Amino acid sequence: MSERPGRRGKVTRLNSVRSRQRPRLIVLCGPSHCGKSTLARSLPGQVVSSDQVRAALGVKFSREAPRFWAVFEDLKQTALMLGGDVILDACHLSKRARWHSVQNAEGYYKILVVFDVKPSVLLARARKDRRVAIGEVRRMARDFDRPTLEEAAELGFDEVRVIEGAQIPGSNAHHKEARECTNTTR
Repeated sequence: MSERPGRRGKVTRLNSVRSRQRPRLIVLCGPSHCGKSTLARSLPGQVVSSDQVRAALGVKFSREAPRFWAVFEDLKQTALMLGGDVILDACHLSKRARWHSVQNAEGYYKILVVFDVKPSVLLARARKDRRVAIGEVRRMARDFDRPTLEEAAELGFDEVRVIEGAQIPGSNAHHKEARECTNTTR
């Protein structure tokens, strides 16, 4: 079970039981400019966004604010306590970051959404957008430790979905992926 999660459009269920009463914790995973925020905005539920935390703290990079992850975690915990679906919109580039994402989420159906986008596409988007420095996007793409199904199961995820390719955020193809993510996990 050390294989990488399935191809685009395929859902890999690690836990075959999905109760309609269980709210979902959707953890978005991928480098900057892969489409996480676009997907997060299109899904129903409470979004906890690293971009919004950085803006509120007045910093460009998470590492510039010592309390960044504490604030993000507090927002996540508040959203979980309120109940309902919660979407975590942050890079989650490492296994450690993904582990933190599922802590204290007992009772939630946990879905890991992995964005598999080529570095050349990420860089092209970053050049247009200019919110994140090109060097930072390169670093994220290089340091992205893509999760295995074994890791996802070990961390307690119930399901893994992969969004692959170069869909341009806002395009019909990207929104089709969002609808599929919503429909197949309900």
